[in-house]
Amino acid sequence: MPRPRHHRAAPLALLTASLALFALGCTSAPSAGPGERTAILAPGIDYEEAWRARGSSGEAARQTEALLAQALSVDDAIRVALLNSPELGAALQQLELSRAEAFAQAPTSNPSLGAEVLFDAAGLRKIESALTFDLGSLLQLAARREAARGGADAARSLAGAGLVDFIARVREAYFEHVADNQRLALDRHILEAAEAAASTAELLHDAGNVVALDLFTERAFAAEARSAVLHAQASVAASRGRLHRLLGLEAAQTHWRVPDQLPEPADALALPEEFGARAVARSLRLEQLRREQQVQQARLGLNRWNTWLPSLELGVASEFEYAPDHWQVGPTMRIGLPIFEQRRFERDAIGAEAARMGFEYKAELLAVALAAAEVEEQLQIAHAHVEHLRRTLLPLHERILDEAQRQFNAMEIGIFDLIAIRQAQMRAGREYIDTLRTYWLAHARLEALLAGGSAR
Repeated sequence: MPRPRHHRAAPLALLTASLALFALGCTSAPSAGPGERTAILAPGIDYEEAWRARGSSGEAARQTEALLAQALSVDDAIRVALLNSPELGAALQQLELSRAEAFAQAPTSNPSLGAEVLFDAAGLRKIESALTFDLGSLLQLAARREAARGGADAARSLAGAGLVDFIARVREAYFEHVADNQRLALDRHILEAAEAAASTAELLHDAGNVVALDLFTERAFAAEARSAVLHAQASVAASRGRLHRLLGLEAAQTHWRVPDQLPEPADALALPEEFGARAVARSLRLEQLRREQQVQQARLGLNRWNTWLPSLELGVASEFEYAPDHWQVGPTMRIGLPIFEQRRFERDAIGAEAARMGFEYKAELLAVALAAAEVEEQLQIAHAHVEHLRRTLLPLHERILDEAQRQFNAMEIGIFDLIAIRQAQMRAGREYIDTLRTYWLAHARLEALLAGGSAR
């Protein structure tokens, strides 16, 4: 079995979520540009440029084709997804919708103008008019805008978490597909060797040097190797389809490819200090829940205000009497009385929602902390396992197979012993690829948690 090529990949930098602040206008919220939506910084990826290109179908197509012309790195796959994924576009449009809905809850009431024209038998008798303004709405404006700002921030945090999780899914699908390709290449190599051994056994059997049982055993080993190749091909097709969907490519854009092998991890595993605490502190989902709790507190304050003072209108009233001509002008005021509707059910609903979010926050806090501990342990075990396989077990199996082949050629061991040794080496090679897969999937989860992703 050929040894995997030893090449070092540059350490993947931690994803960090950088979320832009939304400016607040007096009566409307300005539209958000790419920089105000969500930006996630990773080495070599210009997210601002990707969003600008996404706005132009021609530029997005040009950049996509340039990336697909070569074997995709994991960062290239993320670029392609940023340029093309409709799932990502829909998620960020949901951010726009949530933000607009939040600010729609904090409008400034318009003034009201009313008039009455009265006639008697002689004709025009009186004209009454009033210009009023909802002073209560104006006094509540700061509190309503604070609630709107909290709602917009919560929507932004939720969208940021969704983007981090989406990029993590692209990374995981990428590593899954590369691992499946590497596994298929190994199984094909095993099949070639098995078929060559079976052909040799045919010749030796025809010459009378190999008994029928040994020939059938070689044939069975080759048939098992072909079955493994077919299974690996199915896995490659499935993982390629998943990655293709995440990249957002058209059905006809099938010419993309990935490297033949997963990169090997560094000799020494470097884990972030206080990883669990940092994952909790950076969690965008926890930040979103905190913002939502603040919104509920602001809503509760508004509810109390509206309970005791449902409405307060101030303005100017005028009256004109036609005969004799006489004008009267003065202030006018209207106060709503909380006699029938006291907003008790609304207050109960706000309290229940705040309590629900408190429980959800505690659950997410525990989930993030446990996910961080789990990922850290998985990464340590997978790294140690990779090193053990690479430095100890795989070299041993190569030496054992070389020695077994020499003894078989000297007729010191039988075909069953040789096949058992081949199968053991084959299992070790597959175990190595599967362990590499486990390592890089755990590494992708670690990056996502450090960037503020959710505890999936």
